[in-house]
Amino acid sequence: MSKGLNNPALALTAAEFAKSETGKNTIKATTDAFKILLIVGGSIFVGSLAYKRYKKWRSEKYANDNAGNPNLIAAAIIFKSFKRFEFPGPLGFLLGSFDYSTDEDALNDIAIKVTDVKAVSDAYRILFDRNLFFDTQKGLDTEELKTFWNKINAPSTNTDNTTNYPLGTKLYCASKSAILVNQAEKDEGGHWKGTNMRYGQFNHGDLVGEVIAYGKVNEPGNPLNGQIYYIVKKVFNPWFPDEGECITNCFTGVVVQSQVQPKI
Repeated sequence: MSKGLNNPALALTAAEFAKSETGKNTIKATTDAFKILLIVGGSIFVGSLAYKRYKKWRSEKYANDNAGNPNLIAAAIIFKSFKRFEFPGPLGFLLGSFDYSTDEDALNDIAIKVTDVKAVSDAYRILFDRNLFFDTQKGLDTEELKTFWNKINAPSTNTDNTTNYPLGTKLYCASKSAILVNQAEKDEGGHWKGTNMRYGQFNHGDLVGEVIAYGKVNEPGNPLNGQIYYIVKKVFNPWFPDEGECITNCFTGVVVQSQVQPKI
């Protein structure tokens, strides 16, 4: 003979349990909890939506107030350099996004033009609600990341004004903005002087030439007075290099210390 249930409440039908005092209290507690859950969930949803709209308004206002600002333009170019896939709807909230390609040339090109890293980072955060460092970390491999941040953190010019680079040193453009270099030639006394002839235009990191002579600018009143200058040469045909000073297969230019430095 099977034993019956010892607890009479467990033997009640659903309808009987609902009518009982215990059942009424349980149903009321469950209903109250569900109402609280709806209120809290609704509040979170409304708050999240309001905050999202606020950030959108802030982004648009910031873009309008700073139209043409180089930091804003730099932030936009960096953002556009990353091609991302974002999951639609709620999945986007749960899974986020991932990068599938990066325009490294565009990134490195804009990096050498950035003069205020923090301002660009702030603009990036306000405009796109994203973190510049984390985005570059995800979108670039180790070497690419190193190159990008070396460029973006590089000083606008060579700040070393004391080191004298020896003959034979290859010098590269240290300026974040392009430099125009004029040709140089020797006068009748054998002294180097600049000319109005163009030697070349160089962007940050470009090879400017090899040092064949140097000296110091000695022109009181000249903003460059006291700076070390270098006479550099560029070979026309690398198969027939001129040793030492330029003779027939190269031409020469003049640059100052702030414009150039050894390999960047």
